[in-house]
Amino acid sequence: MAEAEDVITDAARHATIFARALWRRHRPAPAGPVPLRLADVAQRLDLLIAAVFGRSFALRVAQPPATPSWIGRMLLRHQLPPVRDAFPATDGRSIWLPATSGLAEPDTVAVERFRTMALQQAMRVVRGSAAGAGSDATPLVRDLYLLIEAHAADAALVQLLPGMRARRSGCIANVTSISGKLASSPMSAYAASKFALEAVSECLAQEVKPFGIRVCVVEPGIIDTDMARHISVAGDASVYPNQRRMAAMFTAALQQPVPPSLVADKLVAIADGGSWQFRHPVGPDAAPFLQWRASLSDEAWVEWGALDDDTWYARVQADFGMDVRPCVV
Repeated sequence: MAEAEDVITDAARHATIFARALWRRHRPAPAGPVPLRLADVAQRLDLLIAAVFGRSFALRVAQPPATPSWIGRMLLRHQLPPVRDAFPATDGRSIWLPATSGLAEPDTVAVERFRTMALQQAMRVVRGSAAGAGSDATPLVRDLYLLIEAHAADAALVQLLPGMRARRSGCIANVTSISGKLASSPMSAYAASKFALEAVSECLAQEVKPFGIRVCVVEPGIIDTDMARHISVAGDASVYPNQRRMAAMFTAALQQPVPPSLVADKLVAIADGGSWQFRHPVGPDAAPFLQWRASLSDEAWVEWGALDDDTWYARVQADFGMDVRPCVV
């Protein structure tokens, strides 16, 4: 026999669902196109994940952050713009996706975005990436986790490749970073993991092209993610200025935040297209950063990272038009 609190909880859940459906039925029709909702495609996404990975995960609605109060906006006015969008995520058991696609496009495009986000998060669960390093992990554990990320991706691909070879078709898109082509202190561990994944992808592309399988890397620039906002926070005083300067650069770049959905859209375009292009920079700063690094010799790159603060800030402003000097209140 069910416990009293279980009955009350179940009744409240059904009442909430009924009230929400009633409200949606009688609310005024919106003036413009209605973005596709997660609720409209949740069952299809669940079937897709089960077909690809052989297991299901609870699909939940990711909630956007609370709107900052007036006092919070005044006290933090010199910090980054607040995060306004909900991000896809997973804790290793459930998958959180935005409530809507955010696209006023045909449903087919919106469905592809939902499919991409769902499969990305499901792969993180299957690979163990979600539980690999929690927010309370020490810096050493987090660095080691980043280093083994390339190996985890390779192991996942080994499981998927036999079916692609049999069909003589397929597409593998590894999300790396511009840090896979340029290494900047203090992001050595992160850059090492991305360099490794780029190398794995290059070798894999050569191996599987005779079987009609396309392999490419997606190289995002500075994207508005939790990781980017974490990097933008200057650490404690140190004899090494690199972390403080990198934080200042991320802070300046995030004043005009680039949403993660841009990466998802690129993945959808790659999967739907037939291009054999290997590298795909994503974001307004990705290609300029890569071209800038390619224009410098290794010695000049090392020299740039070793400049004093004033010269470094001046070089960044001259090369990119970005004033990244920290704001002093």
